[in-house]
Amino acid sequence: MKRFFYRILCAVLCTILTFGLLSCTKNGDKTEETTEKKLIVVDTPPTEEQTPPIDPPPNGYEYENITSEVMDILWEKGIQTTFFCTMTYLCSCPEVVARMIAEGHNVGNHSLSHPADCAALSREEMALQALAVENYLRVNFGYSAKYFRFPSGVYSESAVEVLRSVGYRSVFWSIAYADWDPENQIGPEKAMQTLIDRLHPGAVILLHTTSRDNVEILSDFIDYALSQGYTFLSLDDYPGWK
Repeated sequence: MKRFFYRILCAVLCTILTFGLLSCTKNGDKTEETTEKKLIVVDTPPTEEQTPPIDPPPNGYEYENITSEVMDILWEKGIQTTFFCTMTYLCSCPEVVARMIAEGHNVGNHSLSHPADCAALSREEMALQALAVENYLRVNFGYSAKYFRFPSGVYSESAVEVLRSVGYRSVFWSIAYADWDPENQIGPEKAMQTLIDRLHPGAVILLHTTSRDNVEILSDFIDYALSQGYTFLSLDDYPGWK
């Protein structure tokens, strides 16, 4: 009999560029003992300076075209993921966001101004952080997001409930490493080994597209996971939601 293993951990970790949630399923071996689930997440870079509510500047950044390189790899591998984007990224990189949507990825909501502590926001402020991005996506891309990721993973039960009330599912992760600073990378070999060592059934893996290491290892990491019997799924198909 096949069994599913789900695990999504609420971790207080910082992300800048979510490079998409890839979900992985580990296929059962010859004994068909288990079927296990995994996920990967990808983020888009946050603003270097905090943006004021209502009037985000058009200068969110795309680091060295990494997001497009990540999408090239995902296209080659036939994998859809979830990219969590701030308002500044949506404003400054519309062609990249349009490509995400056209190629079947989820675009997730990563907030209006990337606040340091969403747990400290009032309910009205939290709603603004989500709905400003949602309205921008609808008006400019004809797209409605399903998932929200809290900046730095900082949240409160009230914030989660506000997001639920406006139609969002909050997404957390169980695997990440310090990959967000482009000037402080650990190197491809160490990055690859870190992901391999932390891989587990039901994982949600958070990666940033400000990391050159992630681009260099992504294809090999996907191949490794597949060789171990994992299948990458869209977050929409994650069985833990059902």
